Amino acid sequence: MKKYVLFLLIFLWSCTGLFFYPDKRQYINPNLVGYKREDVFFKSLDGIKLHGWLFPSESNKGTVIFLHGNAENIGTHVNSVLWFIDRGYNVFAFDYRGYGKSEGYPTVSGIHIDAESAIKFVLERSELSKNIILFGQSLGGAVAITTLANSSFKNNVKCLIVESTFSSYRGVAKDKIEKNFFTKIFGYPLVYLINDYYSPEKFVKMVSPVPIIILHGKEDKIVESYHSKILYEKALEPKMIILKEDAKHINVSRYRDVREKILIFLNDIKGH
Repeated sequence: MKKYVLFLLIFLWSCTGLFFYPDKRQYINPNLVGYKREDVFFKSLDGIKLHGWLFPSESNKGTVIFLHGNAENIGTHVNSVLWFIDRGYNVFAFDYRGYGKSEGYPTVSGIHIDAESAIKFVLERSELSKNIILFGQSLGGAVAITTLANSSFKNNVKCLIVESTFSSYRGVAKDKIEKNFFTKIFGYPLVYLINDYYSPEKFVKMVSPVPIIILHGKEDKIVESYHSKILYEKALEPKMIILKEDAKHINVSRYRDVREKILIFLNDIKGH
């Protein structure tokens, strides 16, 4: 019985916005060979020293600001956005507070400040400030939606892309609970103790008039694809959703046909 109580306590801890798995290790990533990279340190709006990588592209069609998921750091997650560089876009990938070389400790409110700070940093670099695209995966997508909806820089963002993102913190917690008989019986009421204030389903409508692309794999076992359907229904036009057969968690954008659809969408909105 004690182990189940302990499990529930860990579960609650992990789903109240303190479910981060920051990693300070510096990964050797062979995929980075051949890409120019600038090490960047910048301050969050509340004074935390953050770290990121800036990958310039010769074509400079725009700048993708990348918000990664809740584990590891940019050393591994950056693989998801290197293809943008090949297609002419600058990429700015950064670590939230507590991740990688960034200082501090992650909190839900804090990483939203970090996301806003990253947008501000990019806007202050004149060579990066045109055609800004915000791209978030999993937790990063949830942060991207809520941050952009409330951002003073919203008018400077050309498009929002989210992949494998949950619609609410409580909703994804319920999904996990319902997969286990014991947690379904005894843990379900505890879900309502989870802070759901920052849940993206409450804010996605406010992203408008910024266009939004929503990506999700139908075989995603970590965040089920119905979450993206909820976000799409609540979002305003212009919007696009891609639910990819056989795709799993945060690997939808690895498919060539998905990338082409994203690029076509981005090209169509450039003049608007």
